[in-house]
Amino acid sequence: MNKLASFNYDLNDYIMSGELSKVASLIRGLSKEAQSIDVPNFDEVQDRPESDFALITYHPKQGGIKKYAKWNKELTELSIAFLENNITDLPDEIVKVASTNLCTAANEYGLEAPKLLKEASTSEAYIDPTVDLTQVDDYAFMQKIATKETPTEYALPEESKYPIETPRQIDEAQHYFDKFAHDFYPPQAVTYAKRVKEACLKNNIEVKSSLLQKFASLDTSSQNEDFSLFIESRKSYLNKDQKEDRELYDDLVKTAETLSPSKLALLTEKVDKTTGLDRFWGNGVENPALASFAKEAEMKGTGPSLEQLKGLSNADLTAVVGNEAIKDLKGPEGVQVYHTLPSPIKKEIDTLLL
Repeated sequence: MNKLASFNYDLNDYIMSGELSKVASLIRGLSKEAQSIDVPNFDEVQDRPESDFALITYHPKQGGIKKYAKWNKELTELSIAFLENNITDLPDEIVKVASTNLCTAANEYGLEAPKLLKEASTSEAYIDPTVDLTQVDDYAFMQKIATKETPTEYALPEESKYPIETPRQIDEAQHYFDKFAHDFYPPQAVTYAKRVKEACLKNNIEVKSSLLQKFASLDTSSQNEDFSLFIESRKSYLNKDQKEDRELYDDLVKTAETLSPSKLALLTEKVDKTTGLDRFWGNGVENPALASFAKEAEMKGTGPSLEQLKGLSNADLTAVVGNEAIKDLKGPEGVQVYHTLPSPIKKEIDTLLL
């Protein structure tokens, strides 16, 4: 049971072992109060009574070690997140005790305990938090680890990367995309976004990332009809003496019709990196995927209905078309007005409708 004695159970364990990136990923998405609470240090933990913890791991060589603090709402929320993350890697004896005590605490604080913890809970009241590690069924634990299922749903399935099977994984995938979308190859970014959005819909999870929404609406089999406009926009960021860089973009436009959408996106990415404009992606310059790929068919055709246009926020529309056009867009001829707008502006409105 040496592994269990040194296992990283809760927030304090991960901090003490220096796994701060793991801590950041696990607390992301929790309440602001839980994210900002002062974490008790080792001495503070030792001074607290055992009843303030959901689990006490006992080993003859270590004595009792307190895990999963629960003496206030914020610490309970944090402890629940870490137990949920580790629940498939722990023996049932530990899972049942920690889950029971954290579910009971969650109920007292008005928190919603995750399904996995509820299923493992054995009582609606607190139970003895101590688990003797020498009494854990080694064989049963080994069987559990051996039969542990590996993820089958990934944001990038061909690479078996970025699992999206649990609500926490899906939320983490959304946050990751917001931060690193421009690090993916253009076709990869679209696949990732579509897969995560599908997982959100399947699990009844809100799609919080507007950037992910934009990429998920792209069709990698169709070229963006306004590609040349996006290239002209790029050229406006170049200095007058960057003649060769301008020629690179001009050549890209000339050959665009002969290239597949994915090839065009990859070449645009390459040129952007050559000219240094990749540093402006998402900040004035559209990512090559958004410039090269067309919107899915559902966003084309007849366009939005008058009801959809009327439902848009005036504040959002002002940023796209200005104050004067809002009345016309929401008036009786709103749909016709929409179709008279330039394609880039229509695309911005389409994005608001997602």
